[in-house]
Amino acid sequence: MLVVDDDPLESKLFVRMLRECGFENRVQVLTNCDEAKCYLRGDAQFADRARFSIPALVVLDHRMPGETGWDLLEWMRRDPALRNLPAIVFSASGRPADEAKATELGAAYQVKPHDPAEYSRIVSRMGEFWLRGGALQRPS
Repeated sequence: MLVVDDDPLESKLFVRMLRECGFENRVQVLTNCDEAKCYLRGDAQFADRARFSIPALVVLDHRMPGETGWDLLEWMRRDPALRNLPAIVFSASGRPADEAKATELGAAYQVKPHDPAEYSRIVSRMGEFWLRGGALQRPS
């Protein structure tokens, strides 16, 4: 799994919740779209595919400085090797326009809840569907 979010506290919370929900999948956390593109292309420090494999799922925020999560999704959808890579936009925004844009770019959309119990429940559901459920068969 690849997590792309400019807020390190959000990323740590997400990974901690994954672990607390019993998901031990490999997770690579990056803080911007440039790093994510390097990772997905296998460039520079991410060239060792045994260590930095193509993820089975990308979880990203759409609001980041510089290139946004929307930019990253558009880039992924133009690349034949990444076009069908599952992605979830995990955002604090509940705007219907944001959900519509994610859908238009072939991504799922999930609003980040403020309540810790609800956050855990949503992360658990995401993991069950995308990592254990039949949506993805290969480990991340």
